[in-house]
Amino acid sequence: MTQSKPNHGKLTISQASQEQKLEIYKYINDHWGTPETGLDYFIRYHSIIETKNYTQDGRITYWVLVPEDAKDTSDILSCCRTYRRDASVLSLSSDQPTQAIGYAIGTVVTPKKYRGQGYANRMLTLLHHALAPNVYPSPDAQINIPPSVYPAAFSVLYSDVGTYYERCGPVPGEIGWKVQNPISTTWRISDTLPVLSSRTDLSSEIQLLSQDDVTSLLSSDVPDWKALNRQPDTTYFAFSPSALPNNSSHDPELYSPVTQFNVR
Repeated sequence: MTQSKPNHGKLTISQASQEQKLEIYKYINDHWGTPETGLDYFIRYHSIIETKNYTQDGRITYWVLVPEDAKDTSDILSCCRTYRRDASVLSLSSDQPTQAIGYAIGTVVTPKKYRGQGYANRMLTLLHHALAPNVYPSPDAQINIPPSVYPAAFSVLYSDVGTYYERCGPVPGEIGWKVQNPISTTWRISDTLPVLSSRTDLSSEIQLLSQDDVTSLLSSDVPDWKALNRQPDTTYFAFSPSALPNNSSHDPELYSPVTQFNVR
């Protein structure tokens, strides 16, 4: 029996129910799991994440691609997760950033049996409309946007297959997420641990940081960011720190532009 081609027009995205989230954990385990982890590990891991301050007040949302007439089904076609983040945007005509909402998108996975049928593309196409409603013409689907999903100025998606996500645009002719060349900093813990493990007294060489110290340290490179050359034809954005020590000193002027704004 030949399998009929999927009718994407009858599919929509919806916030995952608790039962659907358990299915998502299974798909995550199937895709990223190792012999040392397993399903229980991913369930515990995501449960811990949902206790953190950066996921409270509906900041984290799990999405599923499902038939419009069976939104509660456990037979999920594709899924992902979004984090709502406070952010700043520096527009072309402004000298100061403005506060905005941005989203970080991750855990994009399609069950093995449904891969290669365009379901992830369909889900992410609709996700543009959920995160930034009324920016583009209405999609051919009814999306129930949760109250905790605020309209966003931009979103970012971290992936090793970025060129694929460029093709997941909100409408034909528009790109999805433009591949960037980010600045990365790496601390090689593997080089340090052997030294630390062989030492018994490091009290004179280690300084414990208070919350105020951490805030000061994180802000120490702000002058360097502000000194970066600004391209006149580029809009910039930055996520605001989400850790509690930084929330008490929220100052939009501290969040200098760190990357090019190319996505919604």
